[in-house]
Amino acid sequence: PAERWGLSGLLGMGLVGTLVLAAGSIPGSLGILPWALFALVLILAAVRGIPADLGFEQPTGLRLAVLGSLIGLGLVVAVAVLAPSTMTDWDSLAYHLAVPKLWLAQGSIGYVPALHQSNFPFAADNLFILGLGWGGESGAKAFMAAGLLFGVLWLFGVARRWHGDSAGWLAALGGAFIPVVAWEAGTAYIDHMPGFYAVLAAVYGIEAMRGDGLRRAGLAGIALGLCLGTKYTGLQVAAALAPVLIVVGFSKKSAGFRLKPLVIGLALAVLVGGAWYVRNAVQTGNPVYPFFHSVFGGREWDDRRAEIYAREQASFGIAKAPANLGHAVLGLAYQPGRYVNPGQQVGAGFPTGGIGFASVAVLFAAAALGRLRGRDAALAGFAALLLLMWFVLSQQSRYLAVAALPAILAGVGAFSGSAQLRRGLGALFGLQAAVTLGFLVWFQTMDQVAGLGDADTYRAERVPLARMAPKINALPPDAKIALYDEVFGFLLDRSYMWANPGHSTLIPYDSMESGSDLVDGLAEMGFTHAFVNLQFQDREFVGRWLSSMGLGQGEGIPDEEREAMMANWEIRWKALLAEAVAEGRLRLAAQEGPGLLFELDR
Repeated sequence: PAERWGLSGLLGMGLVGTLVLAAGSIPGSLGILPWALFALVLILAAVRGIPADLGFEQPTGLRLAVLGSLIGLGLVVAVAVLAPSTMTDWDSLAYHLAVPKLWLAQGSIGYVPALHQSNFPFAADNLFILGLGWGGESGAKAFMAAGLLFGVLWLFGVARRWHGDSAGWLAALGGAFIPVVAWEAGTAYIDHMPGFYAVLAAVYGIEAMRGDGLRRAGLAGIALGLCLGTKYTGLQVAAALAPVLIVVGFSKKSAGFRLKPLVIGLALAVLVGGAWYVRNAVQTGNPVYPFFHSVFGGREWDDRRAEIYAREQASFGIAKAPANLGHAVLGLAYQPGRYVNPGQQVGAGFPTGGIGFASVAVLFAAAALGRLRGRDAALAGFAALLLLMWFVLSQQSRYLAVAALPAILAGVGAFSGSAQLRRGLGALFGLQAAVTLGFLVWFQTMDQVAGLGDADTYRAERVPLARMAPKINALPPDAKIALYDEVFGFLLDRSYMWANPGHSTLIPYDSMESGSDLVDGLAEMGFTHAFVNLQFQDREFVGRWLSSMGLGQGEGIPDEEREAMMANWEIRWKALLAEAVAEGRLRLAAQEGPGLLFELDR
């Protein structure tokens, strides 16, 4: 029953998110879609009623310990869901919540200029359209908490079906407390969702190729399609899963290679997940926009922007020399700050974005002790292939939820046959749970409790744009803001665009030679204001920059420095903006903390 409930929840969420793409493409549909779907869910729930197989037993021993840990995690997640997101929840404010809010405002799912993330596969993110309509920011984030709940139920159920009751409880404990899985359940990040879809696809794909029925091939195909439709890492999942299933298909258990399950699964995966890539190809000319620009090209993108993106993706982890493979994989456990932002180059990334030590340790221990057999060996091979791809591509640890979850399930199965090993595994997972819960409480919960009271003040103290947002949102409805060094547009109710050169080719900075050129160019695109966030600028430079604008004391930017800035396409805008302010073409309209709001003299 737990497996069926978890499976239904995970597939249901992904399929609803996929259907929102089709329905939301109709102009004006998003105004009524959240409420229409809500009514449909209530009707279906009333017709279905309470399942007869739902039952509970009094937990004791291991069960009680795991249940208590999961309840503790649930409380931490609930606080995160209810508290306003701040800069530690960066991508939630930058695009996971911001893009659905933009689509709701325009009434349909369309193209968003200069915000390339709006072209990512959005099967999970589309649920935020519904959540924002039903319950605002917390309503949206609650979907990711539901994803964790369904995922843990499924892990518990499938491990119990494969290896017995204790294995179920251990799988639930190990999966729930992978740091990135536990953390993202309280945010609008979605990496744990493709993680669950990946392990779903692997489990049912392996069973189908072993001859356990074509229905499992269908489930595997749907899950793989949702993985493809949730994040581009789904392409790596498909590439890793294919050889594993082919090998399983030739195993003795399979009694002859089975082509039909493979074909059924692949067809469903393409049907379910392919819509996102077709949409991208039509809208941008690149099915995996903005990646692989050198191959596919793409709208509002060029080699220089692609190089910035590649540089960021390559900044995680360590050098990709073959000899570094072991250090990279084991470093996920002993050096997690190298594999997640911010400050990954110096190992300062938040450990909540890592995959922890338990998933790495259990995979290596099971392989070293030679305890991997059958389905567990296939799952472990799947996880190992994903680790290898991760090493070669981007060593961002959040991307590895797709490998960590199958590693946990494979390890639980490998050690389920020995009571002594099960106790050792319980101790390992218990230690990981304590560390993960400690990190979450230390890094977020103790602070987020304050956000449950005065949410506006809480966020304004932590996010510079939040201090300026009320003034921007009070501007006339036709106002349009160019955001410089600022991406948290979710906080705004007025039209905006990321204006830094690295985000798109829309603003022709290369042809602008003066401050007036900048203002005229922005005005031609409909901008009425420009917002600049000084938070991440060097203090000495800020002093010279403000003086050049006529807003500070001391000497401004010398001619040689201005020439160097004009020659650097990434920061050319800073010289142009300072000149525009000094000439009066940009007038300071408001200042809040490190945020400056300018009005264009059009």
